[in-house]
Amino acid sequence: MDSAAKISMDSPVACQPSRSVWTIVTLLSLFGAALLFLAVDAMSTNPPHPHPLAESIVFALMSALCFIGAFLLTCWLLRARIEETENGLRWRGLGGWKSCEWDDVRDYYLVENRTSGSIHVVQTTIGRLRFSRSYYQAVLPIADVITKRAMHAHARAWEPLGCRSGDIAPRRFFYSRWKLQGMMALFISMGLVILVLCPPTAIYNFLSTWQTIGLSWAMGSIVAYVIFIIFTFAPLSLVISVLWRSLKNAHQEIETDARGIVFRDGDYQVNAAWDEITHFRVKLEALPDLFSGQFDVHTDHGDFSFSQYISEYASLCHVIQHWAPEKANDRTKSDTADVLGGNQLFRMEGRAGKGERVYHYRTRTMRAFLALSVVLTLMPPVSIAAHGGVNSAKDDPIFVAALTLALAVFDLWLLRHYQNTRVVVSDSGLTYYSLWGSYHLPWAEISSYETYDGIITIKTARRTIRLLNILASAPELMDDLKKHTFLVIRSEEA
Repeated sequence: MDSAAKISMDSPVACQPSRSVWTIVTLLSLFGAALLFLAVDAMSTNPPHPHPLAESIVFALMSALCFIGAFLLTCWLLRARIEETENGLRWRGLGGWKSCEWDDVRDYYLVENRTSGSIHVVQTTIGRLRFSRSYYQAVLPIADVITKRAMHAHARAWEPLGCRSGDIAPRRFFYSRWKLQGMMALFISMGLVILVLCPPTAIYNFLSTWQTIGLSWAMGSIVAYVIFIIFTFAPLSLVISVLWRSLKNAHQEIETDARGIVFRDGDYQVNAAWDEITHFRVKLEALPDLFSGQFDVHTDHGDFSFSQYISEYASLCHVIQHWAPEKANDRTKSDTADVLGGNQLFRMEGRAGKGERVYHYRTRTMRAFLALSVVLTLMPPVSIAAHGGVNSAKDDPIFVAALTLALAVFDLWLLRHYQNTRVVVSDSGLTYYSLWGSYHLPWAEISSYETYDGIITIKTARRTIRLLNILASAPELMDDLKKHTFLVIRSEEA
């Protein structure tokens, strides 16, 4: 028995759910309690709501779903565990224990996921074990143990599936018709519920407001409902249209292997080697939003496109970016276009030093989010003022004042974050500006960096910096980190 195995047996590695998952349980519980309060309030408000029973049932069902989800997640948090044993692995989730010996581990690899980042997958004779850093802690130690002790596995290191030169079987990506139909049914149902509930509620509020504080405020309430419907149905219609286009393309499929990529659409087929790809645009670093359209791939033998609703979309993007030529990647153009002020804010010339590159949060997306947050902050006090004061328990002035103050503090923090937080990259190192000051990190002191779960983490021996991946041109920041740290390593070797 080797020394690594002896050490592992003396101090077996265990992997448990991450404590951060309790945040999801807390949010689900709070949201369920709020919905339960609304369900009770719909039946007890005087004067009653236009459809008190229907509203109460809807809120009660939503509350029940939140509490059921929180309960199941709590059970999983208390039970889930992955352990190293003397002869292999054992694990459990909500069910009972499963175990296998090291000789039963056939393969292990990484799979990219849109919500969980990189998922570790262990293929055994009794099934698959899946775990990720989004939901488990001590993932790296258990992954390292698997690498050392699974001597009969096909793999020798953790690599993304589809990006390994030894993978013989091609990976197949396709559109799941029943999933697309289910998502369309869900979003269409949401639209129908809004259409059924909003008009009578709007009429009730119009008449009530007209009788209490006048016609002008009543007309204002109608305008507010119209704005609400527009802002609700605009994204719903975009999502449904993208789903509909994906459903029409449900017969399309894509296959990839180490040699190239094959696209099939009936009689139309594109079969290209990886070095024959001339241009592609995929979103790998940032999660694709619900409203995105088609993503194009151009090759010497033809062009094709796919949407984010194709199976294992994140894995497909990762495979394409791994094998295709770097010069064909057009990932940075729309990122710089999203910066307010264009390239003048992206590349600072003159005052802060020529050639310095600035990465910040002054994007249109952040500006829209800030405006939405301010609108939500103003809604409670404006609603109280419009209705002439307190008319139910939920309009308690102390509660409204506390809620408005908390939202205003968040708005102020968001505004300061929007204005001040940035990263400046230069030849000497990286300077991070935050609300609490600035820190300069020389390139030689940076020990590691990674992007995971939408967060960029940069570590030194003394400090750790974390950035949300929505800052302007995040992919180019990662490229800068890679380039400068590589130059430092080369200079040290020389």
